[in-house]
Amino acid sequence: MKTKQEPKYTKKDFQVGQTVYIEQISASAHYMKDTVGKLTKGVVEKVGTTYVTTDKGIFHLADGLVKDNFNRDFLLHLTYEDAEKSALARKWKREILSKLDYRLVEYMTLDELGTLVGILDIADFRKEEKEQK
Repeated sequence: MKTKQEPKYTKKDFQVGQTVYIEQISASAHYMKDTVGKLTKGVVEKVGTTYVTTDKGIFHLADGLVKDNFNRDFLLHLTYEDAEKSALARKWKREILSKLDYRLVEYMTLDELGTLVGILDIADFRKEEKEQK
């Protein structure tokens, strides 16, 4: 059962002149692929009920993604620390997914297997909790 998600931001989170940070989260164009994960500083120019406008673009309050019909390559953050954590998590997720190979379990020790099962159990529990809300 999926419920409506609370917006990531509200109008109250922003004020004109505020510094924000924009993370490049994907690359809809080939020439942009080397800059995924790059953080850019922006300045809020206008705050509406649905969007926040910065000197770098317009972003949805609901999810923080850039308002664009063709790409969703940029994500807005309130602080540099949040942007940095998001970029690092995205990098690690990409790295984990690129290494996923069921045959790797054959090369793991019993302790490593136990640790991995514990981590996966925790993540599964969080997922179930979120789905129940």
